[in-house]
Amino acid sequence: MSLLKKHKAGLLVCLAVLAALVTGCASSSQELPVTDIWALFSSDHDIYLRVPVAANTESVSQVLEYVVPSLSPKDRDRLLSRLETVYLGVSPSQKKSDGSAYFELAAEGNFPSIAVSSVFSKKRGWQKVSYEVQDIECSYFVRTDDSVEASAVSSNLLCLSSSMLPMLDRYASANSGVTSGVPQNMYPDTGLEESILFYSKGSDMLPLPGGFSLPTVSSAAGSLTPLTDESGMRSFIFDGALTVSDARVVRSVAMLLNLVVSMLGGTVSSSENVITISGVMLPEETVFELLQGILPVIEM
Repeated sequence: MSLLKKHKAGLLVCLAVLAALVTGCASSSQELPVTDIWALFSSDHDIYLRVPVAANTESVSQVLEYVVPSLSPKDRDRLLSRLETVYLGVSPSQKKSDGSAYFELAAEGNFPSIAVSSVFSKKRGWQKVSYEVQDIECSYFVRTDDSVEASAVSSNLLCLSSSMLPMLDRYASANSGVTSGVPQNMYPDTGLEESILFYSKGSDMLPLPGGFSLPTVSSAAGSLTPLTDESGMRSFIFDGALTVSDARVVRSVAMLLNLVVSMLGGTVSSSENVITISGVMLPEETVFELLQGILPVIEM
C-alpha cells in the first residue's frame, strides 16, 4: 500500500470514529449542563423515583430489564456499570394504545458517545434519528418492537422514554432557564445518598408496607435506605409521609396504619393532614416486590 493510500485509509478511520462520537445533543459551543434533572420530566406522572445505583444495583438492573426488555444481559450490564443515579417517572394511569404505561427515565453517569452507539446500534435493532430543537442538534435511538427510545443528551446524562421528543424539548428549555414542573418538595431530605426516594400521587400507585392502599391518601413521599448486617443480609428502612385529602379521617387512618407498622418495628404519628411513618424495617425481597408492583405496568 502506498503512503498516500495509507493516509487516506487513516483519514477514513478518523472520520468513522468522529461520526460515531457525534451522538446526543450539542450546541455550537459546548455540552449544555442540566442542573435540575427533574426539569426533563413531565409533571403528570403518577410515580417518581430516584435510585442511587451503587447501593441498589439489582433494583436498577430490574428497572432496565423492564423498560428496555430488548437489551441483552451483556448490554444491560454495560449500561449498568456506567450509571450513578437513576430518575424515573411512570404514568400507569396514562396507558398507550398497546396497553403499556408512559414512562421517562434519566440517568446520571459516564456515557461516552462511542460506548452509547455500540449499545444502541443498528446491529442490535436500533435506528438513529436526528432532531433539532431551539438551535440544539440532537439525536436519539428508536426501536419499534418494544416502543422505547433512547438518547445520550450529554456525556453524563442518558435518557430513556416511551416518547423521547418531549424530554429533548424539555432539555432545551431547561438550558434556557425554564424550571421543572415537578414538585420540588416531593422527597424528604434524608441526608443519605444511598436512599431510594419516591413520590406517589395516591397510595394505590405505590404499595405501602403491609399492602395498604388508602383512597383518602392524596400523595405519598418517602425513602428506602439500604442496610447490611454483619452476616451480609440486606434490608431497607422505610420512612415516609402520607398526605390525607380529608383531615377529618387522619386519626382513624393513622390508627389503622399503626396496627401494621408497629409489627414491623416502626412508628406512626400525625399532624393536621399528614401522617408520618418512621423506622419500618423491610426485607430486601419485600422492597423488590414493591418495585415489581410498579414495574410491570411499564413492561413493553
